[in-house]
Amino acid sequence: ITETTTINTLLEAATFNFNGNPSLIPMWGVLKVTPDDKVLMHENGFPNPLPDIYLLRAMAKVEVIMKDTEHAITSIAVENYNDTGYCVPAGYDTATDTRNLDRNDVFRATSNINSGASSFIANESVVTENDKNYKCYTIYVPEYKNMQEDEDGKSAAVAHPSRIAIQVDEKTDKTYYIYYGTAGKETEWNIVRNHIYRYTITAVNTAVDVHLTLEYMVMDWTNVANPDLTFGNEDGKVLESERENNSGN
Repeated sequence: ITETTTINTLLEAATFNFNGNPSLIPMWGVLKVTPDDKVLMHENGFPNPLPDIYLLRAMAKVEVIMKDTEHAITSIAVENYNDTGYCVPAGYDTATDTRNLDRNDVFRATSNINSGASSFIANESVVTENDKNYKCYTIYVPEYKNMQEDEDGKSAAVAHPSRIAIQVDEKTDKTYYIYYGTAGKETEWNIVRNHIYRYTITAVNTAVDVHLTLEYMVMDWTNVANPDLTFGNEDGKVLESERENNSGN
């Protein structure tokens, strides 16, 4: 730490690189603790027992589930995304408990925009609903600013909002686009950390130029309780055997 650098400025500048299928996800959390009858302090200053510290994942998770069994996704990619993301959210410097941060107020995106496309066709898994199996394609992305205020102070989409491009049945002459908005047809929301954006395609009409028929859901990422989370050994390094368990995926 140099003479002109503070912990806060180091935190503000800390970024991570985009990886659509990461083994580790940056997380951040805070809790201000004061000694009282419920939190007893040891001589070294740490409370015993240490209260739970809730963490926010610094990435968003995007899922596309294909339920139209008559068609198959043969190409899927995210277009317009940030090559980097900030590790800490907005409001980190005044927060005393992660749970008090509003999920939309934590939005803090970089402007390191990549206007290309990143395929995630290989990130395939299977989800089961009502005893039926469907293919699910997943990608993890840093936060992205999709919305801005126009001259009248109203919310409007940026020039190049993030979107998902899909082709089906090896037909490369037709690309379907899904946006971050109602039914995926328009851009209405930013991509915010610790959220899951789940698109469920229920029908594909290849005969006419129409949008995919899909269901769209945005939700907070499910809480994961892991009281045995290990942040590092005495030397500060994480054991390889711990990486899988502590990845936050």
